[in-house]
Amino acid sequence: DNKNLILDCSYLFASNMKCVTNLPDNVEHVLFGISKSHNLADVRLGWFFSKNQILPFHILQYDYGYVSSILHQVLERISKFRQNELYERNKNALSVLYARNEVIEGDTNLFGFRSNGERIPYYRLQQ
Repeated sequence: DNKNLILDCSYLFASNMKCVTNLPDNVEHVLFGISKSHNLADVRLGWFFSKNQILPFHILQYDYGYVSSILHQVLERISKFRQNELYERNKNALSVLYARNEVIEGDTNLFGFRSNGERIPYYRLQQ
């Protein structure tokens, strides 16, 4: 299929990262966020990359309230951890939790899947 795709990397820091140096030709846009993986409540921080320039998005947007005042603190703090810190730190315990609850573990350990495809966040499972 030759459809143009968007690659959503919102869970990258909480994933079993693989080094990909080349994107497939049909990936036009890449979204990269750290809000979910770094538990940044009320802070939406990320990047949008595109093969072609999209002028309305060719700006730095950080003027939505208090986020602009903590932007540099957030970036400095997350830079002190491994890229997949959340995944590595919780891998063993969450793998056991998913297996015990018959949930299929994917490339991120923030959630798994039932055999019927239902997405199950780790915090909904019995410890």
